[in-house]
Amino acid sequence: MDTMGNSEIAIREQIGYSPNETPCIYNGLPLRNEYRVFYDFTKHKFLYIVNYWDWAYCHDCICSNKTDKIIYESVYDDLLKHYLANKEKVRELVSDKLKSVTELEGAWSVDIMEDNGDFWLIDMALAKDSAYWKENNLYY
Repeated sequence: MDTMGNSEIAIREQIGYSPNETPCIYNGLPLRNEYRVFYDFTKHKFLYIVNYWDWAYCHDCICSNKTDKIIYESVYDDLLKHYLANKEKVRELVSDKLKSVTELEGAWSVDIMEDNGDFWLIDMALAKDSAYWKENNLYY
């Protein structure tokens, strides 16, 4: 895949879902609760967390497709409720699991997806290359 000049490919096992229970956007992407955590691997510090599907950031883009608009707007309240209920749990989980990582340095975004009470690390990138990154938004 090519994103902002970074060409990479990653192949992983698909995290299962029931199409009858999980709404999809973007022609088949299951719309599940996701959390973007910013973490400093040099200092082993949690920086901050955002709702991956934040309304102000995502709404206009997602809603450019009429079907995606219906789906996103119909589930957004539940996505937000899950985010608010679980963001502290995700912060603790990421802080605990990443504290022993010594191979990475600096600030990174770490995407966590929630699926039926399980939390999966699904993506990582340098913070500076990630949506929602604000260097002055650091919560130490």
